[in-house]
Amino acid sequence: MMAMGSGIGRDVPVSSEDETDFKTPPVDRLSTMLGSYKRRVLTLGSGDGSLEMSIVKQGHTNITVTFFDTREEVLRKYPHAKQHIEYLQSKLSSEKVLFGVDATRLSESNLNLNLGKFDLVLFYFPHTGDPTVSSNQALVRGFLGSVLSVLEEGGEVEMALKTTEPYSKWDILGLVVTRSR
Repeated sequence: MMAMGSGIGRDVPVSSEDETDFKTPPVDRLSTMLGSYKRRVLTLGSGDGSLEMSIVKQGHTNITVTFFDTREEVLRKYPHAKQHIEYLQSKLSSEKVLFGVDATRLSESNLNLNLGKFDLVLFYFPHTGDPTVSSNQALVRGFLGSVLSVLEEGGEVEMALKTTEPYSKWDILGLVVTRSR
């Protein structure tokens, strides 16, 4: 007999026939995507670095963490980011924690592509800081046009947005469909 358990972002099958399945916590979607430690992961617009710190704490160190702002600007906007950044820098090489990276101009960034392109690019809750729809649509369009320059063939892009206004007015699906044509 098969039942559906609740995981973060998706349903996780749970077998009632195998007692060990109940002892194993459900795997969330992000852990599943990161599953292979060989996957090169790029995060963009990392905010305060807390998500990235969580990923590294889970044991995934094949990750490049980028911030749009300078280090000083990140610390001014997010005073608690200092501990996240220091943790990331202690666990990753200095070329894997980067500041001043523009998601719309990735081919011009200081990303180290000597080891190859990225298998997974995460851009969670992108925004320009400007509340206008057109400004944020331009950011997403620019990102979609730029990401292919750093994405491995067959790689994946994961973008997360809020679904409330004003984010719902951005027409993300329309931007993706238009970009993929």
